[in-house]
Formats: sequence, C-alpha cells, structure tokens
Amino acid sequence: HEEEERRMILSWLSPLSYEARQQQLLDRHQAGTGSWLLEHEKFQRWRTTKGSVLWCSGIPGAGKTFMACVVINALREPDNSLSTQPVAFIYADHKERLQQGLTNLLSSIIRQLAWQNAAILDVIVPKYREHTSPASPASPSPLTLAEYREILQDIPKCANRVFIVIDALDEIPDAEEEGIDCRFELLDTLAQLDCASLFCTSRPHINGSLYFTSFSEVVIEATDADLRAFLEAKLNRSRRLSGFLSKDKPLGDEIVQTITRKASGMFLLARLQIEQIMTALSIRQVRSILDKLSSRLSDMYEMTIERIQSQSDVEAALGMRAVSWVASIKRPLSVSEFIHAMSVEENDRSLPDSSLMDIHAILGASGGLLQ
Repeated sequence: HEEEERRMILSWLSPLSYEARQQQLLDRHQAGTGSWLLEHEKFQRWRTTKGSVLWCSGIPGAGKTFMACVVINALREPDNSLSTQPVAFIYADHKERLQQGLTNLLSSIIRQLAWQNAAILDVIVPKYREHTSPASPASPSPLTLAEYREILQDIPKCANRVFIVIDALDEIPDAEEEGIDCRFELLDTLAQLDCASLFCTSRPHINGSLYFTSFSEVVIEATDADLRAFLEAKLNRSRRLSGFLSKDKPLGDEIVQTITRKASGMFLLARLQIEQIMTALSIRQVRSILDKLSSRLSDMYEMTIERIQSQSDVEAALGMRAVSWVASIKRPLSVSEFIHAMSVEENDRSLPDSSLMDIHAILGASGGLLQ
C-alpha cells in the first residue's frame, strides 16, 4: 500500500517528464563530443561546489542542448562519485510554453528529486493526504505555487546536495498571462536552494547577471575536435561517400577540414553542409559542392529547401509537408503522432495501420532538416 501511495504521489506532483527527451538526445549524441566541457576547469569547480551556478551561453546551433544532455548523463553515471545525488532537469521549448509555466516547472523539478530521494518524498506525503478527499481519493486537488515553494524550502533538510540542469532558458517565457516573469521567478526560487548546483544553457542575449550575483560562465560552441568526430562518423555511415573515399584518400580530409572551417562553430550548420555533400553523385561533384558551401546558416537552409523541391513530385511534396508540419506545431510530437499526422488524407474517417507512412521515407524526403 505504501509503495502504491508513493507512485500515486509522484504521478500527482507533475505531468511533466523529460526522460524521453534525454533518451532521444543520447541516441543521437556522437560519442566523444562534448567531453571538453566535462574537463573544463569551471565545470569541475561547479561540479564539486555546492550552491554554485554554471551559465553556458551559445549561438543557435552551437550544441547547447546536447551539452546539457552530456552533463546530465555524466552526473548520473553509476561510476560517478556524485551519482547518488539527485539530478533534476528541464528541456525548455517555446512550443510548449503553455505547459511550461512556473508551477509546472517547479513541480517537475520536485517530482524528479522526490523520485530519487525518499526523504524529500516523505515531506510531500502529508500534503498529498491533505489534498486527498475521502469522497474522491483518486483525484487529489493540486498543490498551489506557494506549497511547491514550501516543499523546495525543505529540500536542504533532506538532501545534502542536488543538481538541477535547465536547458534553453531563453525559451522559458519571461512573462506569463497572469503577469509572472516565469524565467526570473524560476531562477530566483532555485537560487535560494543552498544545496543546489544549477547548470543553465541559453542564447547569448540572456545575461546571467540579471538573475545571479555570483556565477561562472562558459561559452558553448562546436569545437574543431567535436566537429571532426561528428563529420567522420557521418562519412563512415554513408555508403556512397565511403565508396568515394576508397578511391580518393585525401577527399575525406578535404571534406572534414572544409566543413570544420565553414561551420562557424555550429553543429547545425555542419549537419546541413554534410547533408548537402551526401547528395553528390561523383567525386567531382563532392569537390564542386565543397567549393560552393556557404558559411551562412540562412544560405544553407535555402539550399536545403531547393534540394527538397528538386526531388520527384511525390518526394518534394512529402518533404515540404513534413517541414511545414514541424514548423507549425504548437508542441513537439512523438514519432507516432508525427507519422499519423503525415498519413492523414482528405476525407479520412479512420487511419488503419496500412495507411501509415514509413518514418524513414518522411525523414529522407526532408533533406536532412528533420532527424
């Protein structure tokens, strides 16, 4: 009975979970990339200093979200001496602004910490029972924002140390409909936890000094070593390019060096550039594309859209529809939801499995814009 109650409490605390997002990022992460941050002096100091803040800023496409993923994974590794300390994390997304208000974000952090620390969960049990009516025991009333803050104030009594990772702070609204500055209130609340070490990523236009009097800062960018590892893995996985490299040994180094130079510290730009290279039908075409590669992200987007539209009519329509769907949605879709959305045709009243599109066909038609 006690175990069942604890499970119900965790479910009641918050609907938000970022575990699936973390796993998706781990599945896509190129092994070895991002290790420079874990070895950085400021990261090492943050990792061993209770109550510290590490602020990581970077331009769009620099790999900030993957860095957050790497940090979370490192903190949770079983052989890590700090792995027994609870780790909570948030992947903010502007498409989920309605779900990522202050109350939901704080409740998600509390739920994650309580799941890993029984003493924190014990603090919540009395509140759960207070909010549970005998008339409807399966539907307890929600906690208020003030009550969530009370729970957070008790966490230092339950845990000597906790880690909190927040990715994409710039995508957390700075003003909700009710007039609350969500970003400020979230950081201000967490800053009062003297047992918490806080790791944040953001675009450069958000200044950490607006929220913290004391913090360390590291600029996130795609290092040459990380770009090389990423590009070499791409080359090895491409049957066509591997064939070209077997005939022209220097070509691989030319591709890696050129894209590394033209990627401007952005993984996103490097990915679009290598996807463009992978369309080449000959070694001569590879070198021709290399010569014309742009260092501007907007140019690479335009070239990718042109490549999508140059496919057969069916593939071009599929690729543009997929990109339009992702650009227009108000919240991220699961793979299953996306497949169903793409498979619906006019006048459909039901959607049997035989009507569902292949996800690989959809992604292939998107010219590398979707992964």
